[in-house]
Order: sequence, then structure tokens, then C-alpha cells
Amino acid sequence: MLEELKSFWYSSSKMYSFNFFFWGLLSSFSLPNLYLLPLGIFGFYKFFKNIFNVTSYKQIFFYGSIFSFGYFLFGFHWIIFPLLVEKSLIFFIPVVLLLFPLFLSLFLSLPILLIGIYKNSFFLRKNLIFANTLIYSLLIFVFEYLRSIVWTGFPWNLFSHIWAFNNNFMIISKYIGVHGLSFLTIFWLILISHLFIYKLYRFSFFVFLGFPAFLFIFGSTSVAKPLDQQIQVRLVQPNISQELKWKNEYRIQNLKKLINLSLEKKSKFSHRIVVWPEVAITEFLNENDQLISFLKKSFEENEVLISGGLRRENGEIFNTFYKIDSTGYSHFDKIKLVPFGEFMPFRSFFPFKTITHDSKDFSKGTKKRVLKISELDVFIEPSICYEGIFKNVNSDEINLIINITNDAWFGSTSGPYQHLVAARFRSLERGLPLLRVANSGISGAYDINGKLLKSIDLNTEGFVDLNMNIGKNDSVFSKFGNIVILYLIIFMLIVSLLFDFFIFKKRLLKN
Repeated sequence: MLEELKSFWYSSSKMYSFNFFFWGLLSSFSLPNLYLLPLGIFGFYKFFKNIFNVTSYKQIFFYGSIFSFGYFLFGFHWIIFPLLVEKSLIFFIPVVLLLFPLFLSLFLSLPILLIGIYKNSFFLRKNLIFANTLIYSLLIFVFEYLRSIVWTGFPWNLFSHIWAFNNNFMIISKYIGVHGLSFLTIFWLILISHLFIYKLYRFSFFVFLGFPAFLFIFGSTSVAKPLDQQIQVRLVQPNISQELKWKNEYRIQNLKKLINLSLEKKSKFSHRIVVWPEVAITEFLNENDQLISFLKKSFEENEVLISGGLRRENGEIFNTFYKIDSTGYSHFDKIKLVPFGEFMPFRSFFPFKTITHDSKDFSKGTKKRVLKISELDVFIEPSICYEGIFKNVNSDEINLIINITNDAWFGSTSGPYQHLVAARFRSLERGLPLLRVANSGISGAYDINGKLLKSIDLNTEGFVDLNMNIGKNDSVFSKFGNIVILYLIIFMLIVSLLFDFFIFKKRLLKN
């Protein structure tokens, strides 16, 4: 009876298609914040085992698309939550829920199709387990890299992000970058699947444990030059709901809350930096001298306030990063804007409000810049929201990254965790410490090795104080960039050919 049921399940095209969707869903369990690597590995193994038996290119692309859709659908399930904030945008939920993962799935289903074409076109492929794994990995890696740069780029939920549960597993990205770690991770996942398919169980078990062990040992023994410059910082997380944040009658109350959290239990300091989240001040600060004066009086002369706010110039509005001190203020305007949140795509066709309750789109900033706190010798790379997952400024003088964000849109989903992981990897591969403040979390401070120093949990109101070492500890990747990945690929090619030769020779001796 069980065999008949199994036969029916696999013979039915609908059931068979669902299997691929389910394996994609299962594979996404390895992503933040679940990190269920065994389930993820099993999902990838089942997918590759079955897709390798498909010979029709149409079916390979179809099943690859279904697998990819399941993978991205669950991995980005939080994408609909921001649309729930504004009632007029609820109409877009089914569209976004379908089209967003479907679009992303192209960056996985297309290389899978190319893998199928390669597999069915080349001779002696069975004797080249490692070399084939390298080629398959390269194809998937190239398309993941393209996903990170095309259009505005979306380097979110990369394969390398499955290691973010412990910073020791992440540290290798200082040498090979976040994309280099992605390449090795893809190679690892496919190799385990390949070895299982060819019933090399002992070898697959060794690979399964060996690569994570290598990452952990490499990270835990990596030594960074200590940073001798120290600053005093307070991170403020107000946890103000989106509904109350944009209502005029709550603006004074929200501002008082931010100031009270900034001044509460204040200890002695020579200089101090206070950081508020993205658009903590829902006012056009550049037009409100009275508010600027009030903020300057609220803090001492040796304090600097970093806050998100609004700016208006020539009828255009900007999402702005402000540095406010006793002498005045300087600013940085956000360049990478979020669809539906800061601008409405196809505004002429869909005259709805954005999720910030505005019928007018934000404008893009025109230039990247370094914000300086001269008296502290602090040179900040400012970033707002998901700008933090990109490299924003090329400057040798930068010694600190500050990312301010909202993330309240995502509720208690995996979105805030995934956003934080992407920002941590970028600061790690740059060799720079990171301060990150979110309206509702997750706020935290991270050293140059990506190690958490202090944090405030998701959906929590509060603040943290810390003395933080800052500076730049030039990483290999920050010096040489993506050329390191090219050398890594060449190295893996040599290793793969050597292992294939070893396995082939061993089989010949057995025969």
C-alpha cells in the first residue's frame, strides 16, 4: 500500500511539482533567523537528486522555477507586512506576494537550466564529481552576484548569510568577501548532494562536518589588530508604532520619548554620541530653526546627536541622516529608496499613498559623503535603512559605519534579522565597526570581527551605553576587492581536479 501511494505521488505531475516547491521551502529554513542547516541541506539534496533525473529542458526550468519560488517565497514572506500599514496598498499584497519571489526565482532557475544543459551535453561527467560541482556552483554564484547588482541590486538572503548565527563562521568574509563565502557555501551544498547521489556516504559526512569546522576554526583563530581609539555611545530604540509615528498629535510626545531615553541615567563622559533611528524626527529639520535650537539645548556641548529626519528643498523631500551638535548640523540624503515605502512605482497609474502615509514620493540624494565629528576624530559612513547592505563610500578616513533604520514595517517576522545580517557582513568585509539603530529593533553595536558588543531586542523600548573602539582594520577583501574571489575560484578548480583524479584512480585500483 505504501509503495503504491509513493508511486502515485511521484507519478502525478501536480504532486511531483509540489515536491519541488516543498524542497525549496525546506531549503529556505537555513536562512536567518531560523538557521536550520540540516533541513536546508536536505532540501537542496532532494532537489538536486531529482532534477538530475530530468532530461527535458522545459521541465528542468519549470521544476527549477517551482523550487526557487518556494525558496524565495518563504525566505521573503515578510515582504507583504509593510503593505498592511496603509489600507490603500492592501490591493498590492497578492501581486507582491506572487511577483516578488517569482522575479527573484529567475536568479536561481536560470542557472539550474544551464546546469541541466551542461549535464546533458558533456561526456565523462560522472567521473568529475568535484569539477562538475565547481561548474554548477559557479553558475548559481554568478546569478546570485547579478541579483546583488542589477537594477538597484538586492544582496539580501545570500547563501553566505546562513552562517550568521555565530560571528566566527562569518569572519572569513574579511578575506574573501560576502560573495566569496557564498560561492564556497554553494559549492559545499552541491558537493554534499553530489556525494550522496553517488553513494559516497563517508566522504559526504566528512564534507558535511568539515566545512563548518573549517569556518569556525578559521574565525576563532583569526587575530585582528586592536583599535586604540574609543568613543562613548548611546543607542536609543524608541519602539514607536508606525501608526503613531506619523500622526501630528503624537509628534511632541514621540520627541519627548526620544529625549527622555537619551538623557535617562546619563553617566559622566568627556564626549558622547547619541544615535536615534531613521526618521525619528518626522519634521523638515532644515526648515525648523526652532526645533534645531531645542535639540541643541537638550544636549550638552560635548554631545553629538545622530538622527534620521526629513528635509525639503525646492519642493523635493528627502529621507535624511542628520548630525546635530552645538555648532549646527550637517546631513546626508538617502540615495537608495524603497518602493512603496518612499516612492510609489508607476505613480501615474497608481495614485496611492506610500506606507509613510504620503502622497508625494521621496527624492534621491545626489551624492555619497563622509560625516565628520572633528573633535572626536570620528569619520562616519552614514547609511539609511537597506543602504547598509551596500558599500556606500570609498574613503580611507572612515573609521565607523552608522546605519539608522526603521524595520517596524516588518513586525516580528524574520525581516529585521535578515536586514541586520546583511549589514553586519558589509561592515565585516570592510574591516569597520558598526553601530545600528532601528526604531523597533534590532539595534546593536558590532566590532570589526562582527562580534556583538551590546544590543536591544526586537520590539523593545530602551537604550544601551557603551565605550566602543573604532578605527579601520584593513581586511584583505577591502584592499583587493572581488579579484580575491577570482583567485578563490582558480584555487577551487585545482583542488577539484586533484580530488577527481584521486577518486578516479581509487576506483580504477578497485576494478
